Amino acid sequence: MPKYRIGVRAHDYGKLRPEQLMEAIAKDGWEGVQLAMPKAIAGVESFGEVDADITEKVRRAAERYGERIFVLGVYVDLGQADEIMRKAAVKTFLSQLSCAKALGAACIGSETTNWMQQPAGTTRQQGLRQVIRSMEEILPEADRLGVTVALEAGYEHTMNTPEAVKEILASLPGNHIRMIFDPGNLLGPEWMDQQEKLFAQAMEAYGDKILVVHAKGMRIAKDGRRTACPFSAGEIDYAAIRRVMRDLPQEEILVTREEALPAIAGEEIAFMKYWFREER
Repeated sequence: MPKYRIGVRAHDYGKLRPEQLMEAIAKDGWEGVQLAMPKAIAGVESFGEVDADITEKVRRAAERYGERIFVLGVYVDLGQADEIMRKAAVKTFLSQLSCAKALGAACIGSETTNWMQQPAGTTRQQGLRQVIRSMEEILPEADRLGVTVALEAGYEHTMNTPEAVKEILASLPGNHIRMIFDPGNLLGPEWMDQQEKLFAQAMEAYGDKILVVHAKGMRIAKDGRRTACPFSAGEIDYAAIRRVMRDLPQEEILVTREEALPAIAGEEIAFMKYWFREER
């Protein structure tokens, strides 16, 4: 069974100066962060404002408080069928690779476009081809810098199923491509009564490529509406997740709490340790 590190999405603690942010997160007992600079760092409003100075301030603050950067979040539309939008997304993502390297981030992560934001008439295969095209432009530079790129699949996104992930990965070169496994995002209403089956399919398709897991409390209505909630009120089957991930070959997997509730951080960390760390 892999060793799991327990972290949190940084901007769930607000938008603060680097020292304040890392101090608050460390005080609550988290071991690392998923960091989206424009969402979490005071004074940074866009990726274009992320420069060497602010990157170094974040790096020093994380080092001082013992916080590892699990994921540098650069969530852009890498599967967008509109070429102008796709190229802009790739340009933004490429601009942040040096930041990920300077921070020593375990990976730089992104998604593949919410399907509702695709142009009318776009087919799934066209969307997946756009993901491949984007990654073919990104991975050579990531390989050159030694930065790992991690993609996240989602039920409502262009890369929306384990099979789609498998198709994408089979088409990509390079040694620096990994996956973010978000069980909640992968679920749709039709899967709620057979979660273990879906999660097992994900492990078969890309289990050995998982670097990060997103953990959240979530409920899904029959119409697909998603509601964030504490772990204790959620419908995600963490027992099933533990079972299907038990025999993965990785030495280490990073788990980040999304939509964290800092007021009950101790309770949330205990929940995550119970399902991802404790022996059974």
